[in-house]
Amino acid sequence: MSTLNDKETREPEVTTAAATKRVAIVLAWAFVTLVALWFFPAVKMLLLGILAAASVAALLHPLADRLPVRRGLAALIVGLAFVVTAAGAMGTIGWLLAGPIKREAQNWPQTREQINQHLDNWSDRLNLDQPLTTDLLIRRAASYMGSGDMAASMADILLKVLIALAFIFIGSIYFLADRHDRLINPVLPMLPKPRRAQLCDAAADLGPKLRWWLLGLLVSMSLVGLVSGIGYTIAGLKFALPLACLSAVAEIVPVIGPLIAFLVALLFASTQGATQVGGAVAVWGVVQTLESYVILPLVMKRAVKMPAIVTLFTVIFWSEVFGPAGLFMAIPLNLLIWSLVDHMIIRPRKAAEARAGTSASPAT
Repeated sequence: MSTLNDKETREPEVTTAAATKRVAIVLAWAFVTLVALWFFPAVKMLLLGILAAASVAALLHPLADRLPVRRGLAALIVGLAFVVTAAGAMGTIGWLLAGPIKREAQNWPQTREQINQHLDNWSDRLNLDQPLTTDLLIRRAASYMGSGDMAASMADILLKVLIALAFIFIGSIYFLADRHDRLINPVLPMLPKPRRAQLCDAAADLGPKLRWWLLGLLVSMSLVGLVSGIGYTIAGLKFALPLACLSAVAEIVPVIGPLIAFLVALLFASTQGATQVGGAVAVWGVVQTLESYVILPLVMKRAVKMPAIVTLFTVIFWSEVFGPAGLFMAIPLNLLIWSLVDHMIIRPRKAAEARAGTSASPAT
């Protein structure tokens, strides 16, 4: 009799404790959401920085696993090696570009005048109220970056890029030194028990996707820059190496970036003649062939393959939400959302449907 009474007394206590825990979790999530909305400019940059650091760590993870040393030391060695390699590559590119840019800069006034003439002709054909000029395009680019002065904007951008790179490299070393499950453990108590395993699975699945995306991006940038540089030089295009570097960097922004780089190269080519225009178009065709038949099938297929139209609209959407940084991190954001949706919605629903079908089959 006393045992029955004890059970009856404990059941309301257990129910009350579970209800209190659920209310506390809801309040915690509400607080986190309010703080994120209140400090959204800082939170969004933090989110992008963490995602970029996770991408670099995912790329370097197999190398760190092969080193026969402690995990922390392996992460430090691989991370510093990556920093040195990246700095050496950028320094080499800067050294190669210094001479051509210095030579072509002497002819910039004449080139700018020719470009302005072509822009004026295009403005007339498109019936634009305000004719396009190089100065207008530069001012609009500076305004988009958050500054009315191009020089101040470039200095501000350079400072932000250096800070962001330092944050990304340090963060990637931290990600390499620790297991991904330990990094998300603080969030797990705020989720229902079935969701905890799903979140861990989504995080584990996201790593390889980010690795293959970043690897594919590096391969794409290298091939596009090399092919563009060779093609533009053979065609005799002015600013061939800077335009090739622009084409390589533009690969970071899906769909939109390569198109803008091609239009810029075509604009410069139109100031020289039909041969240079044909060369620019030929290079564009070769680059598209490489991306369609080499890069995407061999590398990018390991990540989530998305239709170009979906990628285009998500790039525009993320640029509106996160600003210019959203252009560069559109694909990792898509991969993050896809992994969460896949493991927390799609797969559980398919599993539930499969169980329902299995239980219903004997009755039929």
